[in-house]
Amino acid sequence: LTPFPPQPHAGLEVTMAAEGLPAGTPAGTLPSWELEAWYQDLQEVLAAAEPSGPSTPWGAEQGCELDAALAAELLELLGPESTAGTQPAGPPGSASSSSPPPRPAAEEDEAGAGTGRGVKRKRCSGPAASRELAKSRERANEQRVLELTAHNEQLREEIRRLSAEVERTRAALIDRIVNLRRN
Repeated sequence: LTPFPPQPHAGLEVTMAAEGLPAGTPAGTLPSWELEAWYQDLQEVLAAAEPSGPSTPWGAEQGCELDAALAAELLELLGPESTAGTQPAGPPGSASSSSPPPRPAAEEDEAGAGTGRGVKRKRCSGPAASRELAKSRERANEQRVLELTAHNEQLREEIRRLSAEVERTRAALIDRIVNLRRN
């Protein structure tokens, strides 16, 4: 008896493997673009392993958005050096909270986008591409910080307004109770 009996294959056998993180390297010391490329590799391998076949490549074409928990986890893994440049560049409330953050430029060469058998994807090479990607992400992060700051200020104002309304209602209620006891 084997603990895991062989499973029948539904067709295509997937032999592609995701590139691992370098041994002994904490995730926080890797550049964010490299982590994202690694995550993209993993998503493509997982998509190729699904019985329904590979889905469309991961990226802006699908309109993928990171959920809040994943974004927070990624920021935690990247460490404080990756978020050091996210201080607001302007006064709070200067950005509209309804506009989405700008999307970064393409992260890989078109020649390396294939997901064929045993193909390793070619990533952006050279420091210029890395700097451009980092600048783009930093701009997007700064924009997001401005939007969140403006939204927080709106929420604070709403809290102040509601607190004043509660205080007025409370005072009116106390006044009414006092007047009822007099009569």
